[in-house]
Amino acid sequence: MLLFNIDYAQTKLQQTLSETDFESAKDYARLAKNALQDAAISSMDCGCDMAFLEFDTAATYAKRARDADTPREFVESLNRAIRSFNSGLDALQLCR
Repeated sequence: MLLFNIDYAQTKLQQTLSETDFESAKDYARLAKNALQDAAISSMDCGCDMAFLEFDTAATYAKRARDADTPREFVESLNRAIRSFNSGLDALQLCR
């Protein structure tokens, strides 16, 4: 389940990043947030606390992107979500 959740979260982050319409991008950010929360829970189930923290942080930033009032705020939050997601992937490598 962990791999599925990570792949799905990555897909939703990519869709959010590539969307040009601000409101549609915010909708994708909501989907990304949910997927990142699922990835966080899955990583906790696997016993990788650091990955859990990073994916949970990524979900928080995705939520901030979803709630952003300006495109600039949106992009900053989304970039932070992506960085935290990538850190979560790195943390998973250390858990193996």
